[in-house]
Amino acid sequence: MNESSTAVAVKISSNQTTHNSGESYDEQLLKRSKNVDFDVEAWYKIIKNETFHTKLLPISPSLAQAFVNFYQTRFMLKTSLTLHDVELIQSMRHQLKEQIFNSNHTFFIRLSARSPKDGKPLDSGKIGEFYQEKLSELQAKYPNEYQTTKGKANIQTIALYYAQFHSLKCILGARIWHETLNIDSLADKSLFEFYEALAHVTSKFVDKAERYDSKIVYDELFKASRLVWWMAAFQLQLSLPLDFTDSMFGYNMLYPYTDDLVDSNDIPREAKKDFAHAFHQRLLFGESNYDPKSHFNGQQSNADELDLPPSLKPYADRIVKIFDMVKFIENDWTRDEEHSGVYMSLATIHDCQMKSTLQHARPKDGYAPKMALIEEISAQKGGASIIAAGFLIEGKLTRAQMAYLEYIGFGLQLLDDLQDVEEDMKNNHRTIFTQSIADGQTLDAPTARLIQFLYSKEANTKFVDSYHPISDKKNELEIFRYIHDSMTVFGIILILEAAGRLKRYYSKEFYRDLSKRAPVTFRSLKKAHIEKHMWSVFRRNWF
Repeated sequence: MNESSTAVAVKISSNQTTHNSGESYDEQLLKRSKNVDFDVEAWYKIIKNETFHTKLLPISPSLAQAFVNFYQTRFMLKTSLTLHDVELIQSMRHQLKEQIFNSNHTFFIRLSARSPKDGKPLDSGKIGEFYQEKLSELQAKYPNEYQTTKGKANIQTIALYYAQFHSLKCILGARIWHETLNIDSLADKSLFEFYEALAHVTSKFVDKAERYDSKIVYDELFKASRLVWWMAAFQLQLSLPLDFTDSMFGYNMLYPYTDDLVDSNDIPREAKKDFAHAFHQRLLFGESNYDPKSHFNGQQSNADELDLPPSLKPYADRIVKIFDMVKFIENDWTRDEEHSGVYMSLATIHDCQMKSTLQHARPKDGYAPKMALIEEISAQKGGASIIAAGFLIEGKLTRAQMAYLEYIGFGLQLLDDLQDVEEDMKNNHRTIFTQSIADGQTLDAPTARLIQFLYSKEANTKFVDSYHPISDKKNELEIFRYIHDSMTVFGIILILEAAGRLKRYYSKEFYRDLSKRAPVTFRSLKKAHIEKHMWSVFRRNWF
């Protein structure tokens, strides 16, 4: 566990023992007293500077009895659970969720004398794999030490503890994901690797970005990496190996670099038009000296060597990064007739992004886009973005796949617009949400429509009918549907998180109705920053 972790310990005092028909209270108390010195609350103060920061939540005798009554009712066919017991258990559940969502660190939960590793048995097969992998790594790193009896035992012990803990992280992480999103689990081993792959892909993306551009800032990296997760999910849906490619990196890095130029207020409109034309040509046709056998090594190109019109020369240091990202894409997809769809899709999303400048209201000259135009641009831009991502994963797409990706892309665009309402209002950028506000309306209707849009299964059904995803034979649940359901419900959680911060733009009734559908209170959810927490977890490979 990383040093920045937090332990939430549930404290059971020695005088809080519940009655058990097999032993008297005094007998239970005597047995409990022998272990008090080993409880977390007994030793935490002594070593608090050397262990995880811990918050203690006391369990009262009545709550402890409620847990016993729940267990007996659930697993022993007794009817001892009362309504008061349920209220007490729900109260503790609420306290734990409050601590979890208000935490700025990773965390784990334990009882006074019981820890997470005492829970669900780990996957012995995965433990074996992790053990051999770590053992081989340590043997190569400390070859001399492994030759001694003591050193060998020490290295084997380290490898075993690593394997157990790594397996525990994955199992508990998946369980929290399923319970928080309220989706069915899937007992397919490929999903176990998928969660690890997300961490691996995120880490490789950030490392590669920092190697290419040491000056890139945290927020740009975070925004760019979000689409990486969706692309990794699409890989699994398409039954492809989970991998981080040059084209994934180049495509996702295009967003912060092009936004830095297109959305900049210090660049004249004429220069932006020239850039739009130059970049369109670069995407669709490539460089005049393009060599399909060449491979871009990832070193930032020389901006002085770019052949740019006079209006763009002052911005060559920005444009060279954008063109380099295209070179990363060309590493994976040769410019030929077979892969023409890849570059046509990239040119299309670029054109849509340039068209989105029409969404900027200009109070000085009275220009304001109409809602019909805003809806058209949002649908085109969102759909084109994810279709291009699909082409960069597969190389070719069927019409059904494109329809599915277009549908998902529009939903993600609207989600992104809802998350950016405050920023867009400041910048006079009109989206379906900010235009509703400008028209004096609440966000009730567009938010409700977005939730309904994400929950619709029409596009999903059409895509599945024309495709053959992997199936988990034991649970008869398709991995495709699992990923789709995860993305859908995760999107809903992000909608609720964004809406929680925008209370003044909703009616009281709608805001209250939304809050009832959130997994925790809006007060906690609006401070959660779920995506950033996930990014940190994946970035540090804690999942």
